[in-house]
Amino acid sequence: MNGSNAQKVFVAYEVPDADAGWELEEEDVPESALHDAIIDLLEHVLKAWVTRVRLDALVASNLALRWDEKRFKVGVDPDVAVYVPPPPEGEETTSVCTWERGHIPPRIAVEVVSKSTASKDYLTAPNQYAASETTELWVFDPKRFGPRQNGGPFVLQVWRWDDSGVFRQIYRGDGPCRSPELGAW
Repeated sequence: MNGSNAQKVFVAYEVPDADAGWELEEEDVPESALHDAIIDLLEHVLKAWVTRVRLDALVASNLALRWDEKRFKVGVDPDVAVYVPPPPEGEETTSVCTWERGHIPPRIAVEVVSKSTASKDYLTAPNQYAASETTELWVFDPKRFGPRQNGGPFVLQVWRWDDSGVFRQIYRGDGPCRSPELGAW
């Protein structure tokens, strides 16, 4: 952790595999041009990183992630995610379903906060990514749309599994923050 506003925060509680409120709607939520540009930039940066470190990986945006075969609608559509190794279908993958052979949760998932998704990205997304067993979650809020509680909003939050098996917020602040998964700032 780095930065003058950085605080060490530990949150630990049980998260269900699925919650009724996690079912995705079929309609698209409109996003701003800035939101789309940030996602595009992050996707390109992560693809460059994958190439540089020579990983066999898929970097994708808005690729459905599902982890409950009995409740197929339960899931998330990460703004950007890195899957290592990639699903067997590669670039043709339309949904990562972790109960299917070769489909595993992402090593990194990124949610870019917008006005319409602020509550979900701050309050629900960490629980969903914990339930999906995603290795590391970044919640990026460059415009600070998030709720003004618990010291927020924050430009960046990083969540990941610790050695005791808890999905924990390891950083919240203005950045920068070193990503253990990337091995970079």
